[in-house]
Amino acid sequence: MLRRNLCSISVALLCSLLEMAQGDKPVHKDSVSVSAGISKEQLALEDRLNAAISNADQTLKMGHAEDAVNQYESALAMVRKEPLLAEQEQRVLTKVGYGYIQANRASDAVPIFSKLLESAKKDCEPKSETLSTCADAQKAFAFAQMSAGDFAGGLASLQQAEANYAKAETR
Repeated sequence: MLRRNLCSISVALLCSLLEMAQGDKPVHKDSVSVSAGISKEQLALEDRLNAAISNADQTLKMGHAEDAVNQYESALAMVRKEPLLAEQEQRVLTKVGYGYIQANRASDAVPIFSKLLESAKKDCEPKSETLSTCADAQKAFAFAQMSAGDFAGGLASLQQAEANYAKAETR
């Protein structure tokens, strides 16, 4: 009997807590907004983009570099078409660039990594707190240059990256 009463009290208490918790939930006036100000549309687009990139990554791992490059290029076209995906462009450009290198198209990768380095220009300023970001871009550019046969240019870029990594460590 005591056990049955304890169970009844526990169930009643649990129901009360659930009812109180449901009452405290915020009411969403905008059904488009999901969380942190990100719309359902943006989340869906990002899911599609992530799936496309994941498929391209798998294709690349299977040794089909040219097919992977085509998939990365499609992902880049999606990013450029959809303003909600604009912040993903650098990530996708990096994938395209490395895909080009894997597909023995390093000369196509050089302008990609040059553009990425240019977009990191503010990180390359002498007083920047993000010099390692600049150095990462310089290193990727150096890799593309060397892969394309420009060893002198690649070495110069790699030396700049090394210097920026050293400066970043001292901060």
